[in-house]
Amino acid sequence: AAVPVIKGPMYPGSNPELVAAVSEAGGLGVVQPISMTYLYGHDFRAGLRLIKSLTSKPFGVNFTIVPNKKYAKRMEEWMDISIDEGVKFFLTRLG
Repeated sequence: AAVPVIKGPMYPGSNPELVAAVSEAGGLGVVQPISMTYLYGHDFRAGLRLIKSLTSKPFGVNFTIVPNKKYAKRMEEWMDISIDEGVKFFLTRLG
């Protein structure tokens, strides 16, 4: 990132357009998968591709680590998709 700004993976602030705009401006946009899929209604892979269509700059994905098997399975699927789509930066946090 050229500018020392990270757009945190805030739940309501993880729409693909904002993530891409921050990265495009030289910061590091970080998307929160639950926000992108459930709040904004994007298929996860399609949302990542939308971000990539709006910027050629790097962006990251945040994964929340929680002791829930169903959620953990979804996070693993989203991690695999992220890697497949070329995402190189990941944040994790404990929910």
